Amino acid sequence: MRPFVLYALRHTFLTRLGERGCDVWTLARIAGHNSIAISSRYVHPSGDAVLAVMERPGRQEFGHGAEIADPESVVEKLLIS
Repeated sequence: MRPFVLYALRHTFLTRLGERGCDVWTLARIAGHNSIAISSRYVHPSGDAVLAVMERPGRQEFGHGAEIADPESVVEKLLIS
């Protein structure tokens, strides 16, 4: 059996916030990090979480308020790069 590590709760907390759509700058502030690069180590949103954010109406705008006909294709391109 692996020993319990309290620090693992921090990782889980930050990851779950990220999966719920919290931006990395807010996560950095919550965690007390000096840069978002450090916070990005703790955030591992799943593909489903990324799709869910992209499907939320009114949460993001591309260009000058243009709508995207196929948001899944945009997400796939982002995940591949």
